[in-house]
Amino acid sequence: MLKRKFVVAVMIFVLSSVVISFLCPLETFLGEKSSFLSNLLMVSIYTGAGVFLYGFPVSIAIEWMTKSWGDARFFFAFSFHLIFGVLPVFILWSFTLFSIIISVCYFLLDEFFKHKTGLAKLT
Repeated sequence: MLKRKFVVAVMIFVLSSVVISFLCPLETFLGEKSSFLSNLLMVSIYTGAGVFLYGFPVSIAIEWMTKSWGDARFFFAFSFHLIFGVLPVFILWSFTLFSIIISVCYFLLDEFFKHKTGLAKLT
């Protein structure tokens, strides 16, 4: 489980850093021109902290908590990922939408790897 979740976290980190760098360049907020690589570096620092220090442990806790819930596990695991994606609203303010999208994508990608690929055997 840990290896699978770590692989998903790395994929989500890379994907979300690139997408956020394209959608919200720093010059929009800072008013000065900057290159895509500097945008990507700055966004990666914050995205990495969010994904690896917050999302990864929360996802492990959610899976551990819901593993014995049978058919209701998918619904509650999705709901918990969504709730924990909204919780950083007090820190992220206008970036909460990105947090919600990242948490849902993390959940969906993890479920895909859990059921459709050999990564489900990585426990």
